[in-house]
Amino acid sequence: QNKPRPGLSVNKSSLSLTLIVGGTAAGEMLPPHFQLTTDGQNDELQVWNTSLVKYMHEIYGEFGNDDGKYHPCTFGMNDKGGMTKDEFEEYIKNSIITLYPDAADTPGKRVLLKADSGPGRKNTDLMAYLRVRGFYFLPGLPNSTHVTQEMELLIGEVKSVFYNNLENLTRGCLLRRRAVPSGAEIVGLLLFGGSFFHNEHNEHAIE
Repeated sequence: QNKPRPGLSVNKSSLSLTLIVGGTAAGEMLPPHFQLTTDGQNDELQVWNTSLVKYMHEIYGEFGNDDGKYHPCTFGMNDKGGMTKDEFEEYIKNSIITLYPDAADTPGKRVLLKADSGPGRKNTDLMAYLRVRGFYFLPGLPNSTHVTQEMELLIGEVKSVFYNNLENLTRGCLLRRRAVPSGAEIVGLLLFGGSFFHNEHNEHAIE
């Protein structure tokens, strides 16, 4: 089932991205962040394929709000589709801080942020920016997710869902002798599940 099938067409894609996921101590999932590739050298020239959001879902959570609400997935772009120092800072400021409008550097209002190791995690300017707003940032050590079990369990579950959905989609396409899709639009499908349509009369659910 997992072997290549000679004679079947295969879609080719140059899509490259980094997926950032996280969770809270209360068990809420943070809205996924997608770091995309772009050839544009400034904001005016940066473009991306809008089909990427076709299967995206909003994430329901309370976080720092009085009541639960829906929060959209977030996106960033650079030339390699990776998380650089600058991109990590933008992610924290635009995607994480906004989830906690009530945060403050006072008892009961502080937020502890834990992250894995990587570019921008030891940015002292960012740490100072966060501290005065009530966010205490704790960068992780390299190769330490097996020690900080809460991160390992979270990432392991996300990977399991992603790969199971990919296997189901691949098997369904091969059984129907259809090309396995590899474009931008299936990223949300693999992460959230749903139904994939080869055409309007040929549905394949991977839920």
